[in-house]
Amino acid sequence: MNRQDFNQMMKDSFGDRVTNIPSKTDNQLIAEFMNVETVSGVSKPIHTGNKGEEVLLYLPFPEGKRYEAHELSYDVSWDWLMPVIEKIGTHTLSSTIEMLSEYYYKDGDNQDGLEGIEEFHKAVVFYIKNKNEDI
Repeated sequence: MNRQDFNQMMKDSFGDRVTNIPSKTDNQLIAEFMNVETVSGVSKPIHTGNKGEEVLLYLPFPEGKRYEAHELSYDVSWDWLMPVIEKIGTHTLSSTIEMLSEYYYKDGDNQDGLEGIEEFHKAVVFYIKNKNEDI
């Protein structure tokens, strides 16, 4: 059962009593798609002297820094997003961009193509969400 089906089942079963079903951010969906390793850890304290909370930390790069969910940068960094686009691609980068354009524009009308990281990020998220629904 995927997350959307589960959330709908909970709403159908419990109605308005279900008010806070946690959902993943777009960047968390991308991290999951990329099979990014996660570990339990402690968040950074907001104010000096405060203890951090237990959180899930992401390790998107081998032997690299650990990131909290809000620090994932697939939506603002080409260094983060390009490996995702490459993973989606099966032939060449140009055919991958064309495929993502079709996903982004839904009706296939991509006369101008995708421009900028924001549109590529949205297209990647749309692709992953559709792929997850097919599972």
